[in-house]
Amino acid sequence: MSGSHPRPVAVLSDVLAPAYLNDLAQLELAELRERRTHCALIESSVSYERQLIQGRFDIVCDELNRRAGDVSACNTSLVERLPEILTLHSHG
Repeated sequence: MSGSHPRPVAVLSDVLAPAYLNDLAQLELAELRERRTHCALIESSVSYERQLIQGRFDIVCDELNRRAGDVSACNTSLVERLPEILTLHSHG
């Protein structure tokens, strides 16, 4: 899969399973750290996907506004508006 985000070692369904949290107090420190790393990888993957979806959504909303007669969007091409569109929800 060219261009896809790498799949985390632990999948979301594994981490959400009730058994994943069983006996945390008895786990070795190395296992706890490994689980924390897995959770961080999943969080990063979900955040990346959310950003991709938000960017696509923002582009579609801008185009819908242009088609509805938004004067600020009518004078420039979509390509010219992309930097502004894609920074609407960025966290600098």
